[in-house]
Amino acid sequence: MPTVEIRVSSAEFFVLMNEMREWLDSRGLEPLTFKSIGQGAETIITVELATVVEAQAFAEVFAGSMSSTSAVAAAVPHVKSRL
Repeated sequence: MPTVEIRVSSAEFFVLMNEMREWLDSRGLEPLTFKSIGQGAETIITVELATVVEAQAFAEVFAGSMSSTSAVAAAVPHVKSRL
């Protein structure tokens, strides 16, 4: 499944989380997985979506990059959760 990786300052993390949830809800989308890991002043967020089209739109809106693997996936066990 397509995965989007977004890097954000830890200070902006909660604001961005709310914006992502609103964007997903307004389109009726539910991420397959959501993971985040803090690394100092930066947090890396990965969101797995059902289709490439959804992932591309999400990456564009939130200045993310699409990847098949991520730093978070390597550091955090697979856990399915909601935003």
